[in-house]
Amino acid sequence: MKKATSYYNELIDFYIEKPEGWSFFPTQWARTQKTKTAASNSNLSAIMAQSKTPLLYMQRNIGRDNLAQPTVQASCRYFAQPSRETRANLAALQIQVFEENYANFKLLSHCANSTLSNCPALFFHVQFSLKHSSGEAYECLSQSWTVFSNDISYTIGLSGSPENINEYESDLSDIISSVAIGKSS
Repeated sequence: MKKATSYYNELIDFYIEKPEGWSFFPTQWARTQKTKTAASNSNLSAIMAQSKTPLLYMQRNIGRDNLAQPTVQASCRYFAQPSRETRANLAALQIQVFEENYANFKLLSHCANSTLSNCPALFFHVQFSLKHSSGEAYECLSQSWTVFSNDISYTIGLSGSPENINEYESDLSDIISSVAIGKSS
């Protein structure tokens, strides 16, 4: 069993483990350049107001700049518990957003009625291209979970390069398996 450290936020009752070889980074690093204020962990309202700022950001350095580094981000925001039908509509809208915003987008699989941590969830497995800072495009493989619990939606994104997925795929499975939401971890 891999040694792992963990992240727990008691205000939103969210828990996740980080495998050995991965590093937590300041969440500000994952924000867009347009967002300049740091999220406050002092109360739930501040966290929710900064939903574009991840709760956590972790990465595994694979030592190759020409490939997307394996990363995990999690964020949350207020969202009433959706019905099964509403989750299907949300999934369709999310696919549309992916198609409009990512070059060479491919929907590999999705499920509007999945579960994670015994909570209703949307799941997407996608592939797309992003431009590297050098201007070259590189391929990304991503899993995205949107989990609904206690009028909060939690989004957990796991991504990396499809070219070396065998180097970190088991870590992604361990990470997503470690997620506990609404369990007072």
